[in-house]
Order: sequence, then structure tokens, then C-alpha cells
Amino acid sequence: MKVIIAGLLICITYFSFNRNNKFHGNTHSKNVKTVLAVDTVNHLKSPSITQLPFGFVPSVATFRTAQAYFINLLYAHHSQILNRWPKVPTPRHQIFKLPPIKSIEIISLNVSRIDVDTCQNGKPFSDYLKLTKYQYRLPDINEYKCYYYCNYPDNDFEKEFSEEAQSNCSAAFQQEFYGYLILYNPKLASAKVLTIYLDTEIDPDPFWRFFYIDKNFNIHIFENGQNAEVGDRPTSPFKKRIISISGITTGH
Repeated sequence: MKVIIAGLLICITYFSFNRNNKFHGNTHSKNVKTVLAVDTVNHLKSPSITQLPFGFVPSVATFRTAQAYFINLLYAHHSQILNRWPKVPTPRHQIFKLPPIKSIEIISLNVSRIDVDTCQNGKPFSDYLKLTKYQYRLPDINEYKCYYYCNYPDNDFEKEFSEEAQSNCSAAFQQEFYGYLILYNPKLASAKVLTIYLDTEIDPDPFWRFFYIDKNFNIHIFENGQNAEVGDRPTSPFKKRIISISGITTGH
């Protein structure tokens, strides 16, 4: 009897060990899965709606706080990378699947010295842009569903696009941190997209575009640039522009 019980215990231990290895693996496997899961879409559920206001109002004095706020929307542990952009895949907040989008219209902000909406061949970046995921669901406005997607192109971002796009849309590809507000019309399966967040360097001067969406669905855009020789933080006030999301969705 003791032999039978011992045999059963051995079998249970064996299958338990293999089950754990199947789903968890050794330390190396865990690391590999962490890397692969950086941009993995979570199909199991949708997030709760993030209520407005959403964003951060920056100033020269609060610049580092603002920078950390927006990085934290993407990375679960922003303090690890605040002083240096990530060189290896870093665990991010959950990513969810967008509904299928048949057509994209980029709403140009026309407030900065850089153009991330038009490619060198004259075609709009929307011709190449692919939007399949998001991190934050915002309240609906009119007939549109609102989403926010942010990213850092450290996972072969350019490989998602054709060679034509890569050779003609360098301004859109060279961004370091970027974020899109996606206004999705479910009846038409179309989306209006605004690039509302940038934290990047342009040959080689740093440039920042931050945002704050108030309870009235107004987008407050804040921009600043800095000569790289002066430093890596702004010394002059942010330029500001207010855009009505309601106006965009109704065409006014």
C-alpha cells in the first residue's frame, strides 16, 4: 500500500512540475515571454473607461513631472527609464485590441516645426499608419468611441511598414515616445487620429508635445523645443493651443 501511495505522489509531482513548466518555464523562458509580451494584445477583456480630465498641464518648472506622467501611461515602472530611454523591452501597461478600422484620417495640428503627418513623397502618413491596439478607453463623444494609444518604437517598429513607407516617412518613424488620440466611428469603421504626444529629438534637438483633455472634451496641446547645446529640458514657456474634440467629430 505504501508503495502505491508513493507511486501516486511521484506521478502527481511529475505532472505538476510539467504543467508549471508548460505555462511558466524556467527563468530564461520567463524572460523570453516577458520580451514577447511587451506588445501582446489582451483579447480577454476591455478596460474600464478612464474618466476625464486626462493628461497633464506642463510648465518649465513641472517639466520632469509631466515627462514622467506621460511615460508612465506607457510603462508600468517609468522610474526605471526616466533618465534614459529604454534600451531593452520593458514591461508595459495592458494593451487591448481596437475594432477593425477601414480608413484613417489624420487631423493635423499644424502647431509645430515638425510634420509627422505628411511623408516626403507627399502622401499622408495615414496611408501607411496601422492602428490595431490601444491602452486607454476614454468616454464616448457624439457617435465616436475614444481611445488613446502610446508607444516607444523599440520593438522593430519600422518592420510593421512597407519599404515605401520607411523610405518616405522618416519624420513619422523617428519619434521616440509618441501617442495617438483615436476617434473611432463604429458605423463607418473609420477613425480620426491626432498625434497628441511626442517626446523626441529632431536633428538632434529635443522636442516635446504634451496634452491635457478637460471634462468638456477640449484638447489642450502644449509644445516646446530646446537647442541640444542648451540642455535636455525647456527653458522657455510652452506654446499652447486648444482643440475641441466635439468640433472634430461634428466637422466644425
